Amino acid sequence: MARHPQDDDTDPHGGPVDDVFFDDPAPGWDRYAVVDFVGEGGMGVVYRAIDRQLRRTVAIKFLRSRDPTEIARFQREARAQARIDHEHVCRVFEVGEVGGRGFLAMQFIDGETLRSPVDELDLEEKLELMEQVARAVQAAHTGGVVHRDLKPGNIMVERRHDGRLHAYVLDFGIARDSSGPDEDAATVPTGTAAFMAPERISSDGRPLDHRVDVYGLGATLYALLAEQTPFYGATRAEVREKVLNEEPLRLGLVVPGMSEDLETMVAVAMDKDPSRRYPSARAFADDLRRWLEGKPIRTRKAGPLYHLRTWVRTRRVAAAALALVLLVAVAAAAAALRLRYRENQRRALITWHQNEIEQIDSLLRRARMMPLHDTTAAQVAVRQRLAEVEASLLATGPLARGPAHYALGFGHLVLREFDQAEVWLQAAVDDGFDRPEVESALGVAQAMQILANRRLEGMASQESGSRVAEAVRHLNHRGPQTADRDGFHDALGFFIAGRLDEALNRARQASARVPWLYEALQLEGDVLVARSEVRASGGDLDGAETDLLSAGEAYARAITVARSDAWLYEAEAARLLRLIEFRPDEIDRLPELFDRAIGAAQAAGTALPQRALPLVLASRVYLLKAANVEKHGGDPEFELAEALRLARGALELDPENDEQTDLRTRTEALLSESRGAGSG
Repeated sequence: MARHPQDDDTDPHGGPVDDVFFDDPAPGWDRYAVVDFVGEGGMGVVYRAIDRQLRRTVAIKFLRSRDPTEIARFQREARAQARIDHEHVCRVFEVGEVGGRGFLAMQFIDGETLRSPVDELDLEEKLELMEQVARAVQAAHTGGVVHRDLKPGNIMVERRHDGRLHAYVLDFGIARDSSGPDEDAATVPTGTAAFMAPERISSDGRPLDHRVDVYGLGATLYALLAEQTPFYGATRAEVREKVLNEEPLRLGLVVPGMSEDLETMVAVAMDKDPSRRYPSARAFADDLRRWLEGKPIRTRKAGPLYHLRTWVRTRRVAAAALALVLLVAVAAAAAALRLRYRENQRRALITWHQNEIEQIDSLLRRARMMPLHDTTAAQVAVRQRLAEVEASLLATGPLARGPAHYALGFGHLVLREFDQAEVWLQAAVDDGFDRPEVESALGVAQAMQILANRRLEGMASQESGSRVAEAVRHLNHRGPQTADRDGFHDALGFFIAGRLDEALNRARQASARVPWLYEALQLEGDVLVARSEVRASGGDLDGAETDLLSAGEAYARAITVARSDAWLYEAEAARLLRLIEFRPDEIDRLPELFDRAIGAAQAAGTALPQRALPLVLASRVYLLKAANVEKHGGDPEFELAEALRLARGALELDPENDEQTDLRTRTEALLSESRGAGSG
């Protein structure tokens, strides 16, 4: 759904507001003009908007729930955040209600959260950002506010005009006033379990103090340095159990060569005993500053030897008896320790592979969602990560083979190399690593190959029924890790089963539920194109043309989300080619269609310059354009020369492709014939 801004809606960051595709949450609002969708969290959805009175860009968070408890928590967030006056805390401008929905107007931050890949930041930049965050948290504590949900996703980073990075703490959605009662203490704690202090998880109703935020600072620094969460589990309950009973994998093991002082700072901040953590966020920030200035940090981790020496010095007789018992127990414990060591190794490897999957997905998704540019560098980075995962198979053997195979399969899946993805994902399932997210990924790889075959042979091509049934069976697996994509998987299953109307409905529901899932929008367009072919073959030309036009709307919405996805532009160029071929005699609209098809093909080539298909599509457009010029008495030599140049370029990129060889040969013959006719 497109929003059409009024003439006076001007974005201070970029001139007039362009039309964008999203559901306007407050149409006709006289206070703010909602511009576009930014993101969503557990409590609400965030949009960029223009303050009509003050002519400034703001961020508007709309509360999803209408439950009084949630509304009260939302208002508490506004009050808590608004009273903190600090340069590294996102400012709150207004809280209110419009159209029956609670909203919060905040400072718009032109940046990204620390959940985004941070490998482009050096160590000093990471530590300086964390110092800024810690000092902002201290300001909140001084004002009587405990955040309680510190994590990378609640920290945004903006690069200033002078090139310096500026952090902002935001989303005080579960903050509380430290001077008042803790309304949530006796309930299941909200927040992200992997960054949650143990006392929050095990809370029995007792008030929680500022030290939960000290823990959150330590966990966030861990994630920033290790580029993975401190704890990982298949379910929230599993993560909570690990937070309560396990230590995170030591930073020095995750990041070889990690500074011992930094490792100590993280360990002290994340100590399960609140009394042994940093006494304040300021103390944590001060140690960060000392490290950055090359000075020794003040905190020291109390190691096991220190505790043992203290105990022996005060209990000498008991220590002697214990030593004898220990000597007897050592032999029996050795075998158990070896088994536990291997299990810990396996868990660490699984965590590493899961982190690789998340990084690969985030890296390519971010690259495709940026303004149109060459995404080759992101693809190269993903392939380097896949090479490291494949090398780990030789180093670790069978210890974590299933997760490694899954990581490799997922990597090839997001690279759209579906045949290779299927091989690795099937290997993961065969190794017993048959989690729902693995099975459903395997189903996507199989379904995409089925659809590619149909594009080559037409919708009438018949794959083996067992092949389709197998792909649908894999797609139907469900789990916590698949929740955002379940609707997309349903739509894909209906599509390959030939149930096009059901596929279309599910694709639309999936994109409405998860707006950033541009794959669902592209699938909507693909289904409409396929249905157009079916209608045309049955003689329903008007219905076929309507579907092609609707497919263009779906692709346009997808492109507003994924502005550098070559596949989307290729699909749009192919759709326009079908539209040109569908009505070749409609002279008035042909020039526009030619230009749009060529533009879409060129955009695909910009996003992936080493891919041959954009050149093939552009060459085919120029051939149709040449035929149209000649049909109306013109000289098609320029169009044919362009078609030949593009066909030759495609063949250079993919010399083994017979279809591209035929295209070049046919184009050369047409150009030779045209020049011969001209000279005669």
